[in-house]
Amino acid sequence: MPCPKYTGLLLFISLFSISTLSQQTSPVLYNYSVELPSSETYDIYQCANGKIWIASDRGLTVYDSKSFVQIETQDAIKTNAIFGIKEERQDKVWIITK
Repeated sequence: MPCPKYTGLLLFISLFSISTLSQQTSPVLYNYSVELPSSETYDIYQCANGKIWIASDRGLTVYDSKSFVQIETQDAIKTNAIFGIKEERQDKVWIITK
């Protein structure tokens, strides 16, 4: 029989382990030929609002926890290759090209 001073510790450890097990998530595998434009990725950045920006040799993709959106860049810049992503403010994201 455990000592009374260790009973609280044992209760805490058992409750903590139960809550930790309930928070495990399953990994999700995304196929680059379906969701992403390329398997060659140069940078991945999560901005303050939670969106995930993916820079690749074929442009810029944004994931908003529901879907992937390909950002069309052919009118704004001369190349599709995006090498980096930086956030200035919560509403302004900069891309790095060659």
